[in-house]
Amino acid sequence: MFPEQVQKLQGSYDIWKNHYWVSNAHQKFNIPIWRNATTTFTHSIAKKHDYKLEGLRKDTMHEGYVFIRDPRLRIKGQLDLVMRHKDTDIKTILERIENPRTDEKSKQHLDYYGHDYDVHLRTQSSFLTDFNIKYYLDLDNLKYTGDKHIDSVIDTMKSVTDGVVLNKKNEDIQLDKKDWQIIEKVYEEDYVLFKEKIK
Repeated sequence: MFPEQVQKLQGSYDIWKNHYWVSNAHQKFNIPIWRNATTTFTHSIAKKHDYKLEGLRKDTMHEGYVFIRDPRLRIKGQLDLVMRHKDTDIKTILERIENPRTDEKSKQHLDYYGHDYDVHLRTQSSFLTDFNIKYYLDLDNLKYTGDKHIDSVIDTMKSVTDGVVLNKKNEDIQLDKKDWQIIEKVYEEDYVLFKEKIK
């Protein structure tokens, strides 16, 4: 799908499942991870840098890159979005992701994104299981890679965000020690991912 088509259907979860942004012209692909500038990529980067949203191809020879975030920064945006969408509070959300339901329908979600409560709370790692990624970019501290194309994408990202990434409004979300313990447990794989991939 072309970026203009994606913009019209952006709210549909189905278009994102097992899809990624592909630039055949530059032989690159980018994995869209929700709450990691997917809207910015869709509206400001995809068309400018010749990307289309395509289904997963395991045989691709293109180089992959992804924007990831420190899970401690990403979680506040996730919680804010889910609180608004479900008209609920942080304690309820954390209780549900710590103690997911185990019925058959919930188990499908559990296997797909780590819990059964809301798709926006997926771990970053769950988006990456089927992809071979060369470049992991810290969205909150973008640094050049030496790859001409990816560095031009970084320039665009910095220009549209004024060099400051998203969700700063979520700074007023207050989490106590027990909250952080739940988050660290549920998002353990993301803590490991960030530590291993961002030097």
